[in-house]
Amino acid sequence: MHAELDDRILELVAEEDIPDQSILGQRLADQGLVVSQPSLSRHLRRLNIVKRGGYYRQEPRNSPLQPRVVVKPAPPNLIVLQTSPGYAQAIGALLDDDPLPGQVGTVAGDDTVLIVCGDLQAYQDAVNQARDRFPPASPANRRGRRGRSG
Repeated sequence: MHAELDDRILELVAEEDIPDQSILGQRLADQGLVVSQPSLSRHLRRLNIVKRGGYYRQEPRNSPLQPRVVVKPAPPNLIVLQTSPGYAQAIGALLDDDPLPGQVGTVAGDDTVLIVCGDLQAYQDAVNQARDRFPPASPANRRGRRGRSG
């Protein structure tokens, strides 16, 4: 079922403008593929499907030109994004164009973006959506994070 679900998700995202996960979940259910929201989020992350310009799109896998982004929640209303050097301002501009739930602004330096959420009710949704937009790098791109032997 996972392969069929993945194939169908990829087809829907390529063929239609899907603005949120609930609509994607409904479109899948209409085709007999019922999936929970947490499971759908995991599939989207694994397939490298992110929300860009208000719609879900498949992004190419990390390349040397794509930034590394680490999402670090800082409750009660801040989210910190640590990026590759030189990418923070571009990521901040993307977030200003397509804000997270409850986002009231961003401050971007060279390698860090601070996201300020004004709506504490939407804070956890903002954290989850940030993690969906900026999934962890694939294991091949996690150099230097493995434990040392010997």
